[in-house]
Amino acid sequence: MAPAKGVEGVWGEPTSTLDWCEENYIESPYIAELWNTLSSGIIFVLPIFTMISFLYGNVEVERRFYMLCVGFMTVGLGSWFFHMTLLYESQLFDELPMIWGTCILLYSFFETDSKPNSPNYKLMVILLLYAVSVTGIYTLTKDPVIHQAAYGGLVLMTVCRGTYCFYYSEQEFSPRLLLLSIFLYLLAFLLWNIDNAFCDQLKYMRSFIPTPLDVFLQLHAYWHILAALGTHCQIMFSFHARCRFLKQHTEIWNIGCLPLVTVKQNGHVD
Repeated sequence: MAPAKGVEGVWGEPTSTLDWCEENYIESPYIAELWNTLSSGIIFVLPIFTMISFLYGNVEVERRFYMLCVGFMTVGLGSWFFHMTLLYESQLFDELPMIWGTCILLYSFFETDSKPNSPNYKLMVILLLYAVSVTGIYTLTKDPVIHQAAYGGLVLMTVCRGTYCFYYSEQEFSPRLLLLSIFLYLLAFLLWNIDNAFCDQLKYMRSFIPTPLDVFLQLHAYWHILAALGTHCQIMFSFHARCRFLKQHTEIWNIGCLPLVTVKQNGHVD
C-alpha cells in the first residue's frame, strides 16, 4: 500500500491509516482518490436494483434481505466518503459496515432452511458478539490487518457454508450463483493484492497514461466492482435458496452480467 502522502485537498491532510495506490487529488481538490471514489458507487447502486427485484414479484420478502441491502448500501456510502476524503472517521464508516453487513449475510446463509418466523437467536448473539468485538478491538488498535482478517474470515465462512450446500445439502439452490460469487471474489482479491504488492510499478506505468485511460491500471477500483458483484451474487444465492425452501417459484434472470432473482406471485411449488 502506498503511504499517506499528506497532500492537501479541501478535506485537509489525510488522517486515515490507509492510503491506497491511487494518486491523491490529481483531478479535483474535492476528491482524494477519483477512481476509487467513483467505483464505490456500484456498491451503493447494486442493492437498490436488488430491492427493486424483490418488489417486482409483489410477494412478501423476509426482513433480513432488506437489511442486507441496507448494509450493502451503507458500505458503498462509507467507501465513497473514505476514498473521497481519506479521513479516519470516513474510513471507519467504510470498514465497520463491512463487518456488520457480512454478519447479516452469514446469518442468511445459515438460515436458508429455517422454519418461517423462527429466528435463530443463538446465531444472532454469536454474530452480534463477533461484530461488537471486532469493532471494539479495531477502533482501539487502529490496525488495518485486524479488520482485513476479520472481514476475510466472514467471507470465508460464507464460502464454506455455500460449499457445504453444494456437496452435502439436499436443499435446492443455484450452483451458478455460488460459483460466480466465488470466482468474482477470488479475482477481486487477486487484483487487490497486486495493487498492494506492485504499487510503485503501477504508479510508474500510469505516469505515461493520460486520464481517463489510466483507469485500466487502477486495480483497487476493480476490487470495488468485483467484490460488489460477488457480494450481490452471494445475496442472490441466499435469497434463491431461501425461496426454494419455502416452495416459492423463482426465476433467475440477467440485466447484462447482473443476475437477479425474482419470485412470482402465487408461485408456490410442490
